[in-house]
Amino acid sequence: MITINLLPDVRIQRLKAAHQRRLALSSMILVVVVSSALLLVGFLIVSAQNLQINNLTQSIKDKHADIAGIPDVSNILATQQTLVSLDGLYANRVRLSAFFTLLQNISPKDVSIHSLALADGNIITITGLAKDYLTASQLAKAMETSSTDGKGNVTTNGTPDFANVQLSGLTADSSGHVSFSISAVASGRVINGN
Repeated sequence: MITINLLPDVRIQRLKAAHQRRLALSSMILVVVVSSALLLVGFLIVSAQNLQINNLTQSIKDKHADIAGIPDVSNILATQQTLVSLDGLYANRVRLSAFFTLLQNISPKDVSIHSLALADGNIITITGLAKDYLTASQLAKAMETSSTDGKGNVTTNGTPDFANVQLSGLTADSSGHVSFSISAVASGRVINGN
C-alpha cells in the first residue's frame, strides 16, 4: 500500500499548533471558571458569616437591653449563683454534731477539751486537760473502741469511729493535771453523719 501525503508538513504543523492553542485556551477557560466559582463560594460564605455575626450581635444587644432594664439585676444574679452552688456546699459540709454527741458519751468526766482541729483526710486533733494520765489514756482508748450505729447511739459492735488514735503531748502541771493531744482519723459517720 502506498501512502500519499496530501497535506504538506507545514499544514500538519499548523493543525497541531491550532489544536494545542485550543487545548490551552480550553484549559485556561476551565481554570478561570473554577477559580471564579471558588471565589464566589468564598464570598458567599464570608457574606453569610457576616450576616450571622450581625444577627447574633443584634440579639446580644437586645438581650443586654432587656437585662439592663431589670432593677437590681446584679443582686438577682448573685443570689441565683449562690443558689446554684448550695447543692455542692450542702453535699460537702461537715456535720460535727455527731462527733460532739459521741465525745460527750465516751469522754471521762474529768476531761476538758480546749481545742478541736479538723484537717484534710478527716484527721481530728483534740487538745485538752485531764485529771491525770489515766484519764487522758481512757479518752484515747474510748475513741479507739467507740462505734455508733448510725443513729448517734454508742455501741461497742461494728467498725470503730476512729482509726490511728494517737495520744501525745502529755505534760503534767504543778497541780497534777495533764495536758494532752489526741489525733485520730475519724470515719464519715462522725464527720458527715453518714
